[in-house]
Amino acid sequence: IDDSYAVGADLATVTEWAQGPLSAELDSVGSTRAYVRPDDGKYIEVSGGTYGWTIDGAALAQLVCSRIAEGSSEPIEVPMALEGARFSPGGQDWGERYLDVDLSDQYVRLFDAGSNVVWESECVSGDALSGNDTVTGVYTIYDKESPMTLVGLDYDGDGEPDYESDVDFWMPFYSGYGLHDATWRGSFGGDTYLYDGSHGCVNLPYEEAELLYSLIGVGDVVV
Repeated sequence: IDDSYAVGADLATVTEWAQGPLSAELDSVGSTRAYVRPDDGKYIEVSGGTYGWTIDGAALAQLVCSRIAEGSSEPIEVPMALEGARFSPGGQDWGERYLDVDLSDQYVRLFDAGSNVVWESECVSGDALSGNDTVTGVYTIYDKESPMTLVGLDYDGDGEPDYESDVDFWMPFYSGYGLHDATWRGSFGGDTYLYDGSHGCVNLPYEEAELLYSLIGVGDVVV
């Protein structure tokens, strides 16, 4: 406010606020979120991921500054770069339909829009002892491929991929992480992941992977 009481705003300062303190307060992508699983009432906290709310701080700053210049006192709807299904700070901001991958129980459930389990299976997740833990967080299925050849990195430096695995049902949710059939396994669930885990993917029995592939779609949430 200047000596003549004219009101203005510094765009850089407002942008710093929008992309800093306000973003930290409103964004949920990658944050810790708590929810209660519908079928068994288990309380779960999950951190990380790519799904949720993220404000568009630059656009918001422009909007705030323009409203101040106009002398407007009308409410502003915060522009978002990413949006969840609902705004629930610290809670479940995805919808009732989602895929629940319980790494501690080594069990996967697909809930429909009515919170009913429509598919479930034991699984084998990443081998923690080898540093191949399955990532945690809230994601979405971003692709589906059938069949698919999974090619590993060259950690041993021999100039060749560490592994190549042919699968029939590939459902990725983050980078090289996904759900797929694993016909080379004789058992699933239990503590198998502690001594014979995957390279980070969620391994499923063939028949269950086939059924899940027919039910799940690109954009479905994976927790």
